[in-house]
Amino acid sequence: MKLIDRNNLAEKATRTFPGAAYYSDEQFQRELERIWFKKWLCAGRLEEVPKVGDYIVRQIGDESLLFVRGQDGDVHGFYNTCRHRGSRMCLSASGHLRGGTVTCPYHSWKYSMDDGHLLSAPNFPDNLEGFDRTQFPLMSFKTKVWQGFIWCSLDTEESAEDEISQLPAELGYYEKYHLAELKPGKVLTYEVNANWKLIMENSVECYHCTTIHPQLSRATPPDNAWWWNDEAPSESDFLDVGGMTLAENFERASLTGIATRPQFAEITDDDARAVYYFSVLPHTLFGLAADYVFCFSLWPVSAQKTKVLAYWLADPDLLNQDGILDDAFEFWDITNKQDWTAIELAQQGVKSRAFAGGGVIGLDDWLVGKFVEYIKKSLSE
Repeated sequence: MKLIDRNNLAEKATRTFPGAAYYSDEQFQRELERIWFKKWLCAGRLEEVPKVGDYIVRQIGDESLLFVRGQDGDVHGFYNTCRHRGSRMCLSASGHLRGGTVTCPYHSWKYSMDDGHLLSAPNFPDNLEGFDRTQFPLMSFKTKVWQGFIWCSLDTEESAEDEISQLPAELGYYEKYHLAELKPGKVLTYEVNANWKLIMENSVECYHCTTIHPQLSRATPPDNAWWWNDEAPSESDFLDVGGMTLAENFERASLTGIATRPQFAEITDDDARAVYYFSVLPHTLFGLAADYVFCFSLWPVSAQKTKVLAYWLADPDLLNQDGILDDAFEFWDITNKQDWTAIELAQQGVKSRAFAGGGVIGLDDWLVGKFVEYIKKSLSE
């Protein structure tokens, strides 16, 4: 880690996307096809599906994705769509499948939750002309576990396996936080009436912090020293966002600043006085504090609506204590809601004719320009 002068990070002002890029349905569909259906995405934590048959459901646009813990212990990914007449099958955001099967609620077709093959189709005998049950399994997609998180790729090209390099084999400086060994103490879903790109742009800059985040600014003053990871992974979808230093009278990144939990065992004293941030694009942000990790992933429902899945992770040995993460949760819940309010105002404004040509990016929000470049490059590939 090294201290940086933020004023030397940008040589010139750059531009945001044009206004329509934040609300156009056509643009949204292009992003789904070129980015969301191509990249590796963070679906959740392994702890959300601890037992065989446990499942979670995620949505991207009109696609509903099912993640289920199979009898082999692996997490399998299937489109949450019956091959008979297209019905959605698992209707809750999470739940448990019994008997090793996924059953359609419409006509009771049953599928294996391990490999998706069709087990039974009432009144579709095997000798029915034109029907071969082996041709109608649940459609599957690739899944992978990385740092204790479940990841998926909807890309059907054979080369997609090689693209797993989007997820670094190691996190370099951040390995000492041992993300895979932490457990979620809090999980929350937010609904934000805004385009997903506005949320990601907001997440990689603190130019707005003094204006809308009094609690965050007291804990990590935006004018304090800013740390930069000069050993960050080099993968193109990994974006190091830097680290903010705690205020002198704060021991922890929380509302009170009081240390109520021990710091992670392997971090340095400098680490304990900072909060480090990084993203795995296109849709995650991780915040590494002295004694917990906060992270979120975005799931775009439409061009102007996004679900945000937020996780607060900590040492599992601490989580049997009631309220042990409340100070960290409340701190970021307040901060998140302040962000959502500001972002929803921006969503309203980008639809104005006055913003048709887009906005401008300067010194303190220069990483927004990096994100814009990433999206443009991904759309052109």
